Amino acid sequence: MNKTLLNLLLFAIGLAILWMFTYPLYSGVNGLELLSRKSTLHYYARYKALRDTRQIAADLIQNGNTQISIYNNLPEFEKRRIDSAIAYPFDIARTINDINTLASSALLQMRDIRFTTPNPNQTGTIGGLSVYTITFTVEGSYSAFRDFIGQIENSLQLYTIKSISFTSANDLSGGIRFSVSLDTYEIK
Repeated sequence: MNKTLLNLLLFAIGLAILWMFTYPLYSGVNGLELLSRKSTLHYYARYKALRDTRQIAADLIQNGNTQISIYNNLPEFEKRRIDSAIAYPFDIARTINDINTLASSALLQMRDIRFTTPNPNQTGTIGGLSVYTITFTVEGSYSAFRDFIGQIENSLQLYTIKSISFTSANDLSGGIRFSVSLDTYEIK
């Protein structure tokens, strides 16, 4: 009986020792398995996001190719019209002359013309476009000024009107003096 008790005691101690050494290893394996699952889910989510991004990129390339083929099939006069929306290279004299022509056709007199050119060292460009600000005054009636603004809006050259202010003209013409500040662009 003594031997049997001793064998059972040794067996129990062996199981305890085995449990003490194998349980941390077993729980570590479970932890690694859990970490592996999380990692797999994380990498699957990244894979899915990259796959979606690749699909978006493929769609953009296909759309770009479609747009290029549409552009290439346009008649030459339409291509020139599109290319004239943003000047390259920018010609301030031509632009001011175009604005003066629009003002004259609306029966306005253009005066006090000023413009600013972008600093070549300055990074203040918009999407690769240099911005030129042109400020001027025109004198005439309100309806003529509305016609002039309509012509600016429909012009092939791209303009952004920054500000408009008005005062009554000081001479006997009875007209209104409009001060206009607008931006125009050049491909850099």
